[in-house]
Order: sequence, then C-alpha cells, then structure tokens
Amino acid sequence: MALVHLSYPQVTVTLLLLLFMLSLAAGGKLLVVPVGGSHWLTMREVVDGLKQKGHEIVVVSPEFNLHVKPSENFTMKMYSVPVTEEEINGDFQAFLKDAFEEGSFLERFHRVRERVKRLFELGFIACEQLLYNKELMRYLEENNFDALFTDPALPCGAIVAEHLSIPSVYLLRGIPCGLDIEATQCPSPPSYVPRLFTDHTDHMNFLQRVKNVIFDTSNLFLCDFLFKPYEKLASEFLQRDVTMLDLFRKASVWLLRLLSVEEEFFALLVNVCGGTLHPLVKGTARYCVLPVVFSLCSTPHILAGMALVLPSHTQVTVTLLLLLSMLSLAACGKLLVVPIDGSHWLSMREVLDGLRQKGHEIVVVAPEVNLHIKPSENFILKTYPVPFTQEEMDGTFRQFSQDAFSEGSFLERLSRIHQRAEKMSTIFLSTCERLLYNKELIRYLEESEFDALFTDPALPCGAIVAEHLSIPSVFLLQQIPCGLDIDATQCPNPPSYVPRIFSGNTDHMNFLQRVKNIFFDIPHSLLCHLLFQPYTKLASEFLQQDVTVLDLLRKASIWLLRFDFVFHYPKPLMPNMIIIGGITCTHKKLSQVGDAFIFFFT
Repeated sequence: MALVHLSYPQVTVTLLLLLFMLSLAAGGKLLVVPVGGSHWLTMREVVDGLKQKGHEIVVVSPEFNLHVKPSENFTMKMYSVPVTEEEINGDFQAFLKDAFEEGSFLERFHRVRERVKRLFELGFIACEQLLYNKELMRYLEENNFDALFTDPALPCGAIVAEHLSIPSVYLLRGIPCGLDIEATQCPSPPSYVPRLFTDHTDHMNFLQRVKNVIFDTSNLFLCDFLFKPYEKLASEFLQRDVTMLDLFRKASVWLLRLLSVEEEFFALLVNVCGGTLHPLVKGTARYCVLPVVFSLCSTPHILAGMALVLPSHTQVTVTLLLLLSMLSLAACGKLLVVPIDGSHWLSMREVLDGLRQKGHEIVVVAPEVNLHIKPSENFILKTYPVPFTQEEMDGTFRQFSQDAFSEGSFLERLSRIHQRAEKMSTIFLSTCERLLYNKELIRYLEESEFDALFTDPALPCGAIVAEHLSIPSVFLLQQIPCGLDIDATQCPNPPSYVPRIFSGNTDHMNFLQRVKNIFFDIPHSLLCHLLFQPYTKLASEFLQQDVTVLDLLRKASIWLLRFDFVFHYPKPLMPNMIIIGGITCTHKKLSQVGDAFIFFFT
C-alpha cells in the first residue's frame, strides 16, 4: 500500500473510489449468443481467452444444439426448443454432405440453397423461442451486460443486442448472401473479388468478370428468403419496422475467420479484422489486417443484372463501357479540406500532397488572413473574408507559443495557456462563423458533391461543415485540449495507466501519482465548456437542431493520430484510431511511412 497521511479523512474516500475503479477495470460482462456447430468451436476459443482475462461471460443457447456444452469458463443459460437433437444432427449432416459434393453451379446452388433454408428454419425456431422466453429475457435485461458477442450468420444475436441497447461484436466467416459486405459498406468490386461458387481467382479476364457480376444476382433472392422471416420476427419483437441490414450496420467490430494467405484478397473496412483462430494452430499470430480504411468510390449495384454475352453480341460494347466507367470512378475522389492554421496545417499539407499524387481532386477552404495556408498546384484554395488583420493573427500565435513552453508551476502554466487559448478561440470562432454564414461559399460546397471531408477536430468547424453536407469525415490531430477526443471515440483512458497532460507522470505510477492523475482530470470538464460551448451554440443555430460538439465528433469515420509510441507512453486505442506519428519527421526518411498514411484514399 502506498504512503498516505492517515490524518486526512479524504484519503479513505479516495482509496475507496480508486478501489471501486479498479474493480470496474478488472473485467466486463459479456453476453454470448452463439451459432452451433463449427461456428461455436471457433467462438469458444475466444470465450476461453476472455475468461482468462477476468471477464464474466454468459452463454445463451437452446437445449438441443451442436457442441455448445457447459464449461467452467462461462455461465450457461439454456432454453427449450420444439425440435429434437436427432433432427438437428440429421440436418447438419445432410448440409455438410451436399456442400462438398461435385456438380455444376446450378446443381450445387440448388442443393446448398435447400439445406441452408432448412438450417435457417431451425435457427429461426430457436430464435423465436429465445426472444419470447419472458423469464430468460428478464434475466438478460437485469444483468446490464457490457457487450454482446455473436455470429451474424443467424441474426438472433443482433436482435437481442438491439433490444438490450448494447454494442455487438461479430465473429464470422461470411454471411451466405453477402449481407456482411452491404452492412459494412465494404468495397467488393466484381472485377477483383471472386464470388462464391465461381472458382475464380482475384486475377480475372473480361468474361470472368462478367460472370462474376452474374453470380451477384442470386444474392438478391438468397437474402430475401433467408432473412425475411427474421425481419418480420425482429419487427414484431422490437415493435418497430426494422431490417436485418439495419441491425447488422450497428455492429461495432467484425472479426473475420479468414486469412488472406489462404483466401483471395479483398478490401476490408476499419472495423473489419481478419485473423486465424483455429484451435490446432495456437502459435499463429492473431492480427488485424491493415484496413482499406476509406474508399472514395463504391461499385454501383445496378450492374448486378448484367448478362453473360458472347463477343459477337453488340451488348459487349455497352458492357465494356460500363466497366470502364467503373474504373474511372475508382481513379479518384473529391476531398474537401477545412484545416486549422499553424503547425496543424503543415502536417496536413503533407497528406494533401500525397493524395494529389494519387489523382484526387482537393479543395481547401481557408480564411483570407492566415499563417501558412497558401495557394498550391496540388489543391484548389477557396478563401473567405474575416474581421481581423494579419498583424493581430501573427501576434496572438506568437504569444501563445511563448506561454506554452515557458517554465512555471502547473497552475501558472494552466492560467497562462487558458488566457491565450481563450483569445485564440475567439479568433477561430469568428473565422468559423464567417465560413458557415458565407452563403456563396456554402452554396459552392453543397453543389460540389464532395466524397469526404478532411479536418483537424481541435477546432470543430470542419465537423460542423461535414454534418451540414452529410459526408463522412476524417480527422488528423495530436489531441483535443480537454480530452474530448477520448470521450468521442469512447476509448478506454484509465487514470491508473495513462498519464495526464502537465502531470509529469509516466505510465508506471505509484498510488499517490495515480491520485494526482485523477485530480488532473478535474479541469477537463470546465476547459471543454469554455472552449466548445460557443461552437455548440453556433452548430445548433447553423444546423437548425440541438447538437453538441461531442455529437459531431462521434460521427468521424477515421482518427489519424500524429504521435507514436516510440516517443509517447502507450495507451489504449479504438479500431478507427490510427497512429501516423512519422508524418512530422524528415522527408527523406519517410518514403515508406508516407505511403502508409495516405492509404485511406488509394
């Protein structure tokens, strides 16, 4: 136990609070709604590992199932179903037999379709019994689970997660009709990604690509007959109209049971991770594939009805033109940039230069009076007037830089920085107001149909513009002064591990240092209020709806962080937070790193 002064009664309260926080950090409560068979065998590996980390796990399963049996690693909650174990085993054996039999595509498709339909019927029966088991549902509602873990191949877990209003994590190999691709909005170009049962590779000639498109048409019918009963069940149970696609889109993380070493390559989004979890290869590294984080171009689904034609047919010309138009769409995108001046812009400019080399069209919006944002051949610069002079801007920035690095106690430094930040905030707020209420410029932005917005969220004007234009946003930042980036991403930030700014602590702290770390969190709420309350008011008036800065920041697609654990203490990160600290290093040593941080638009 750390050294404390026992004469102070506050120590007892502080100790109790810290112990309470440690108990919260010890483990979470996880609800598991598995799919039987081989799906569960893989999922069980994950569950066993989570138990070793101290998490409390409850598995909900029908009485009759394949392989889901009680274990000391989790609490088992079972419910009755109107089918026998013999029926379940028989249907699974018939499915496995037909799935691996030889035959033409139509023969295989018909056999597998009938068997999958039967398995889905069994899953539907089990799901219906679970959802309307009042005693079991009451138990789940009262237990306040932190998250739900399921395989979305059968969507009962997704319905339960929506009912309990908790985040969900999916473990899967794939959903039969490709609903996982649609739910994640993941690029899946038929010119590159081979479809199921086609026997194609990721290197296809023209006719193979056309054939690949045709195979997509079956997905429309397959999704309808597989998931329509679940949609009806979910709508009745949740008492509102809902589709399976709506439920799947709410998943927090998709864990894919595949490996690009053994599978054909295809695009992944930031919350889609691939890796091996096979019980026979314990030594295999479990990893998250470097994602294709952001795609400015998507493959139009209207091509799904394209027919297979012979070269002698005139339709070949039309088909070829359509495919070529898709290639032109994939060549580049339109990016709107709302930067912050100063050193923030110097780092952002590096990214823009790289994006321009990839062929993207870039428009930068900046005030007429600024420090470093000057015209360039790599982007179109749109400026707007502001109510201050260049001399006022230069003087304010110079004074802030001097105070930020001057010596003194914590309170002295905090007071000086607060005064300078308040003055700078007034200038930036005025700049943001002039942008938002510049009707001509906003009309230009609305008509330009940008694909995405790139900004630094330390000042939330870019986030307001992204919300107004209804386009995804990518953030580039070091950090937000009062820790609003942590709140927005819901990233773990334990005071016993992550040192607070100005505290002088490392990531190895004794008891009193951890208490000190907590005290340094106290000014954050006040600082956030002072800095961002004016933006909250401005955003609400401009967007004509009640909104907070936190609401806007939570909608960011990607957070690119300008730091590196080589120089900073390690801390938890969320899946859409990507470290690109090398961006601020010397040019000649960064040729490979430069490619790494511009991948999200390639």
